[in-house]
Amino acid sequence: MTLKQRILKLIYPLWMGFTNMLGKRTSIYKNEKDMTPPESFYELETSLNNGTQLKFSELKGKKVLLVNTASNCGYTNQYEALQQLHEQFREKLVVIGFPANDFKEQEKGSDDEIATFCQVNFGVTFPLAKKSTVIGDQKNEVLNG
Repeated sequence: MTLKQRILKLIYPLWMGFTNMLGKRTSIYKNEKDMTPPESFYELETSLNNGTQLKFSELKGKKVLLVNTASNCGYTNQYEALQQLHEQFREKLVVIGFPANDFKEQEKGSDDEIATFCQVNFGVTFPLAKKSTVIGDQKNEVLNG
């Protein structure tokens, strides 16, 4: 883990506690317009960073947690908690990380480098999608909601 990542790992929980005290993390988003997606989640698929395709139709009957991830930011600690969820609820929950480099160079590496970083530093064994974008016109189809 780099010095920057260690500093962010230390500072981030303090920052989150501070913003919680100020009531800044209280937004709840609801589908108030009762919009339906253009296609079913189970009709989608994604490319994993190991080169395989994951068809979401294979995940029917399980809860699926899609997480936008980054390896070089204050949220990097999320990998540890996500791995714990993956291990604890393996039979009922599928965690899939979607690395993205949309926010100030927080995911600079290649798919192999990201996978190695996650495995070495956090023991990640849950699937990671190929690095993609989560904002703008070219964002990942799965995250285009």
